[in-house]
Amino acid sequence: MIEQKALDITAFIDDFLKFEEEKHMFDIELNGIKIWQYMRVIFYRHIRTELMAYEIEQVPAIPEKYRGKKTLRILFDQYFKKNQMFARHRDVLLVSMARKQEYEKNHYRCIYTDDLETALKPTKYVLSRNNRAKDYVYEKSKNIINFDVGLFMDMKNITYESKVNKYEAYDKLISPIEEWFGIHFDIRVQKNILRDLNYRTRHYYIFGDYYRYLLKKIRPKVIVLTAGYDLANQVLIKIAKEKNIPTIELEHGMTGKNNMAYNFLKKRKLECFPDYFFCFGQYDRDTTRWPIETSHVIAVGFPNLEKQVIEAKKELPQQKNHILFISQMNNEIFTAARDLAARIDTDKYKIVVKLHPSEYARYYEDIEPFFKGTGVEVIHTSEKTLYHYFNEAAWIVGEGSSTALFEATMFDSKIAVLKTERIEDNILVETGKALGVDNIEELVEAINHNTFIPSEEYSFFEEDSINKMCTNIEEIMKKGR
Repeated sequence: MIEQKALDITAFIDDFLKFEEEKHMFDIELNGIKIWQYMRVIFYRHIRTELMAYEIEQVPAIPEKYRGKKTLRILFDQYFKKNQMFARHRDVLLVSMARKQEYEKNHYRCIYTDDLETALKPTKYVLSRNNRAKDYVYEKSKNIINFDVGLFMDMKNITYESKVNKYEAYDKLISPIEEWFGIHFDIRVQKNILRDLNYRTRHYYIFGDYYRYLLKKIRPKVIVLTAGYDLANQVLIKIAKEKNIPTIELEHGMTGKNNMAYNFLKKRKLECFPDYFFCFGQYDRDTTRWPIETSHVIAVGFPNLEKQVIEAKKELPQQKNHILFISQMNNEIFTAARDLAARIDTDKYKIVVKLHPSEYARYYEDIEPFFKGTGVEVIHTSEKTLYHYFNEAAWIVGEGSSTALFEATMFDSKIAVLKTERIEDNILVETGKALGVDNIEELVEAINHNTFIPSEEYSFFEEDSINKMCTNIEEIMKKGR
């Protein structure tokens, strides 16, 4: 496992926001594109990697056994039943997330748009993004059309070429970053940056033509999407603004002041940021430094979480004796779980580590050997929901940056926040929802004494979320952007 360097994330993000303003990064153009707003998340990750000596491996969330299979059913859906080329007018265009969750054997759903699609009364399409393996999966909805840019280009006989001048990219982007942050990107990283720039400048124009074509056919009154910083969604937002169609982003993870994708030093008009943002609750609404007016940020809740909490609590665990560690792709959580297993009464408690989906691929390579012989159970599949494990846990342990910990506040479990070098926010501790612990000894003491009582005065998630979403969407459809 890679040894990480300490980094004050809050100070780093503040410095990043100051850098992009003082160096006028939003004004920089490459290949006719104001490129910074489409690359800032990528550059943020590269800079953080250099400062922390830490890198996250992203892998497809769809299980390996379903990758690469083109059944007759999928082919029929792709070319006929769910073919975007046959789309007609609909009032609402929902854009699902590429990462789907299996809810029945071989059937998947987007946990952010699926409940909303069912509840919305206006006519709608769901533009279904394929997974990172570029494969489609089975979804039951009759409103789905497949997001298929390749098919669009083939049918329209379109080709695109766009290559960034590497010297111009270095002078305008890489050099100012290295100078400001006191880092040096080696040749490998510079090649990766250039590859990302070439991909984004080329697909900026590809997605642009694709969405102009699609929106001309569908003519929606509103577009609802998630993960707005994804390039395809950024371009969709831009084209929607050209056509004066309001866009709404659904929150898919806690924003707050330390989620760089949603924080800006000041209000600014960005061509690829949504007109409205539906967030989980008042905390995100009030603490995030939004580039849009706060009146356009609406606290609505999280329908899937509400439903999952009800379903999970129907299951009565035989013993609520698990100590559940939530991994956020870091080493500290692994080390803490292993150390706790050596110090706690394992006849009384069961130590469980739930991996992040992006860690599944490396389980057998280095995670399983790390825990060998410790008695720690490592969950490395998504066969059961995270909420199932929450319901079994006496204690849930993680970092303050984890959205999962905020979701865990909806369960009757105690939460401990490890004060690791990567910790980003102590809001859970500050509001009395979690207990902050500096080291493993404090965690052992807290579990053994069991005197911590979580506060019930604060909630991070609005209630009656699906009704709030539908009501606000219909109002936005009437008034527009």
